[in-house]
Amino acid sequence: MGRNKIFAKNLNGEINHDFSDQVIIQGKVQAVTWYVWGKDGDDKLCKMVKEGTTDDLFDHLCSILPEFLQHCHVKRNQADSYNKEREAVGCEDFDKSFALLQVDFSENYTCAHWKQDQVSLFTAALWFDGKLHPTVIASDDLNHGKETVVSYIDYLLDTLPATVKSISIWSDGPSSQFKNRFLVAAISSLQEKHKINIIWNYFATSHGKGPVDGIGGSVKRQVWMDVSNRKSIVTDATSFCTTAKQISNVDVVGMKTDEIEERNANLKLTEVFDDAPLVKGIKSFHHIKIIDSVCHGYAMTKDAKNDSYKSADEFIVSGWCVVEYDNQLFPGEIQTVVGEKYEVSAMIKAGRYWKWPAQEDKIFYLRDQIVKGLNPPILVNAREHYDFPDFE
Repeated sequence: MGRNKIFAKNLNGEINHDFSDQVIIQGKVQAVTWYVWGKDGDDKLCKMVKEGTTDDLFDHLCSILPEFLQHCHVKRNQADSYNKEREAVGCEDFDKSFALLQVDFSENYTCAHWKQDQVSLFTAALWFDGKLHPTVIASDDLNHGKETVVSYIDYLLDTLPATVKSISIWSDGPSSQFKNRFLVAAISSLQEKHKINIIWNYFATSHGKGPVDGIGGSVKRQVWMDVSNRKSIVTDATSFCTTAKQISNVDVVGMKTDEIEERNANLKLTEVFDDAPLVKGIKSFHHIKIIDSVCHGYAMTKDAKNDSYKSADEFIVSGWCVVEYDNQLFPGEIQTVVGEKYEVSAMIKAGRYWKWPAQEDKIFYLRDQIVKGLNPPILVNAREHYDFPDFE
């Protein structure tokens, strides 16, 4: 057995660091406990204790390894795309037509000693004109769902100068807030109203930390200190904004429920949500853009740069395409281009998805055997099955 460093507690509460040593020394499999994420009886996500042997734990780690590696891959690529955009909007020769926005909900501010009333805080790090414009939207409306998200984004777009024609929005991906078919449908309405191109990017799960966390935490801390020193009394969103504006460099604005409803009415949001179509594969998307009211989703932001439907003359190495072989169509990745020939590694059918064959299927195709370009595939499960939304 290899020397795999695994940390867990045995049934006696002792920490075991190296199970390979224990098996050799004790001559038997050691019983251990470990934690996994699962749903309880109320269908709520929580940490659950599992018991078994070291072999059971080893098998469990091996089973989740493909998903973990995919997660790390997405995390690194999304972070790299975000950092590049940050550098672009902050450099001296910035593009006046482009803006960058990172958003998130901060933990509600609790108004101590006032029946535990709370204030909802929507934090935004907005870059344009080569500098950061930090913003916090405070509201007594504690709803963190799609209705308030759209109205808050609507307000932030109002603050942009007329020179901005495109904005890249970054957020984490909870389905209750940012990654759902309703928000996707609302993007079209926001683009039409503000005459701006909107691209929405999602960080990998649990990797959406950034300036927005510092903005929200700083404002709450400063307000709390002012209240603790008896310089201010905060009982609602209005008094929170009044206090924050006096002591913070962040632009803190209030938004009442009436304004939220008015903004949503102007966008005809009820009709937009009612007609919102399902977005196939949205859970795997980390980059979304709307073109002619049609959602184009990508596994990662960098994949959007390879957005295709290209002619064969434009096919390049590492690009994706559909090839025809024996009167059948297969998706594949271009490995080599030699003159008029394209070496393509093709996938095989796996139910309604695609997968890589056990033995690589890589041959050269002539230009007329390449049917069309494809967007990169989306990993749909831990069995390494992939989906091509644009294959058909």
